[in-house]
Amino acid sequence: MSKKTIRNAAAISIGTLILGIILLLASGANLLTILCLIVCFITGCISYFGTLIKAAQLRKMGWFVGVLLTGVFGAFIFGLLGPEQRTSDEALLPFLHGSYKKTKRTLGMK
Repeated sequence: MSKKTIRNAAAISIGTLILGIILLLASGANLLTILCLIVCFITGCISYFGTLIKAAQLRKMGWFVGVLLTGVFGAFIFGLLGPEQRTSDEALLPFLHGSYKKTKRTLGMK
């Protein structure tokens, strides 16, 4: 799922939630209010689970946990600011090795 789709689904979900709450407060639970909340639920689920899958595929566990905790609002932020590329396997090994060497130096273990 693309970031654009995630962003749009999350925006629709948030917008219909706000509209549904306004309609609920203004006129009570009528058919239009219920339809707004159903649309909010469906698009919210699409954006939420789509974002979790995308963050896992990109190996961005910080984003994964952030979206897991913040829900559709986190999915919207991911759609706006989230990463596009996944961490390559080739870049991971030198990073871990350098990090290990720096940690040993910091702890005084040579």
